[in-house]
Amino acid sequence: MNLITIREISKELCISTRTLRYYEQIGLIQSVKKDDYAYRTYDEDTVTRLQHILVLRKLRIPLKQIGVILQSENTIEIIEAFQQNLNEVDDEITALSTIRDIINGFITRLNESIHQDIKLNLMDDTALLEAVDALTVRKTALKEEKTAEDLQAASEKLNKLTDRDVRIIYLPPCAVASAHHTGEGCEGVVYGQIAKFINENNLHEHKPDFRAFGFNNPISRGDYGSQSAGYEAWVTIPNDMDVPTPLVKKQFTGGLYAAHMIPMGAFEEWGLFGGWLTTNGKYDSAWGEVRITPHDPDMDWAMEEPLNFYNIVREWGSGADTQQLDLLFPIKPKFAARTSHPQEKIIETFKYNGVPVEVVEWSETIWCGKIGYADNNTDEPNVDAILNGFMSLDIPAINERIEPDWDVCMSVNYFSKERPNGVMFGDLVGTEHQPDGFDVYKLPAGQYLRIEINDESAKALGSQPWNGGIPPYKWIGEQLAPQFGYRYGDDHLPVFEYYGYYKPEKNAHEFRYLYVPVEKA
Repeated sequence: MNLITIREISKELCISTRTLRYYEQIGLIQSVKKDDYAYRTYDEDTVTRLQHILVLRKLRIPLKQIGVILQSENTIEIIEAFQQNLNEVDDEITALSTIRDIINGFITRLNESIHQDIKLNLMDDTALLEAVDALTVRKTALKEEKTAEDLQAASEKLNKLTDRDVRIIYLPPCAVASAHHTGEGCEGVVYGQIAKFINENNLHEHKPDFRAFGFNNPISRGDYGSQSAGYEAWVTIPNDMDVPTPLVKKQFTGGLYAAHMIPMGAFEEWGLFGGWLTTNGKYDSAWGEVRITPHDPDMDWAMEEPLNFYNIVREWGSGADTQQLDLLFPIKPKFAARTSHPQEKIIETFKYNGVPVEVVEWSETIWCGKIGYADNNTDEPNVDAILNGFMSLDIPAINERIEPDWDVCMSVNYFSKERPNGVMFGDLVGTEHQPDGFDVYKLPAGQYLRIEINDESAKALGSQPWNGGIPPYKWIGEQLAPQFGYRYGDDHLPVFEYYGYYKPEKNAHEFRYLYVPVEKA
């Protein structure tokens, strides 16, 4: 018997291993144990069955009905399952046809009155209002038989998320009890630990509004929604509650999230959710913003919240096929999405030729990396040698990296003639205690004028795109800052460029900012 591993079938059918495990959990498929092999495998019949399931899912048939269709030997029962879905599609086609006719009616009326001073008054059309009120459209639907390619294209188009499919919510700060496990069945293990903790500590009475959240840890490097080798789950608890081992007590700082509800098992919608994040016009990803203490740099930033978790725990193991999840992704408003760091506070915002210019306040910070100075007060430091020294360091060995996806290029003493110029490449850290070979630089608190380094800001400043060159920080400090009531600040503060989220395919960072020290004029 030819057996296929879970990873092979996941790659071949473009379905996450997590979804495969869920299909097995609810009885749609079965895996086969292979001698001397710890992971799931599937035979050829199961592969064929999975192909049928994927086609039926693209036809928008619920998993429960798919189970009936695949398992029943009663043809009438199978027909009834298809007929139920067909009736729903017919209802949507009828509703969409009504919408089309109404919109055509609007266009006709407007064309007739295009040269007349007549306003379209929808509220006076009783028949129209009754027709609209009767509409109950959820999604568009297929209207006629299609080929497999048409079905795939239609499925992608119909399932594209819009703003109506996504809620914007704020998760408040709270204490959480955290469970973490690495290995086979890690998600079930940690939720089992969380359920045990809830019941043993009578959390239903101490905190009846408790909520649970889960995420990959370490983060998955596969497609959205694919499972990794480890999983972490939280449950919110009272601030003064103690947490026994192996659970860990943590502090969640809260924040803004985009939320999209899915039925359990529809993990492929993480991909649709990711599409919405890149195309919506109001919010940007806040990926990389630390919102938990202590923070694990390997954890995922996106989370899932099992809804109605209070009752799920009380009825543990039941209703898995009807459970709902909120997919949660950290976000910020478009204007603010590129601005905030844990050590940073926005003081004022301005616009210069349409480009955002911000004055920010930084608390005292510690940087770790490689720093070098010129031999005297007039020469420049050997920047290439300093950068090569930084690149040769074992960066993951740095202790307490606060923003591991960001790097700094710091120009030290450039406003002073009394001290030699220096340059540092490094990372923001939470401690001075670092391995041998690393330089540590303590930066006092201060205010900076900040502007994003890109072609748009270069054009707004009347400069050429920087492309790795030196940004016009002197012009910014001497010409731009005074227009907003500021001037050059403390000469002990550096000018620095802060780079975030390196993209190897572009050989560039996604975000680049220039910080120039300023003070009120």
